[in-house]
Amino acid sequence: MDLLYDEANIRHWCADAAGKGSALADRALRGYLGWHLRRLFAGSHDASDAQVRPVVAPCAGDDAVSATLAALARAEYPLAGVPCDFRLD
Repeated sequence: MDLLYDEANIRHWCADAAGKGSALADRALRGYLGWHLRRLFAGSHDASDAQVRPVVAPCAGDDAVSATLAALARAEYPLAGVPCDFRLD
């Protein structure tokens, strides 16, 4: 969840989840969540330079493509997500 939502939302959700009770368990949960959130977002406000890394896309060999096409040709049921007009020939 820390990658999908901003810090303010996560802190708000955790505060709501921890409750407002004064029992020892409630205070322990709030303490733990506070500690966890401090660690989770530590350094997140520091500026950092993004570094782009070169990526080599994997490429299937001719043998693998041929084997896959042969398996699809032998299939008894249509492959989910393949358009109806898809042909193997």
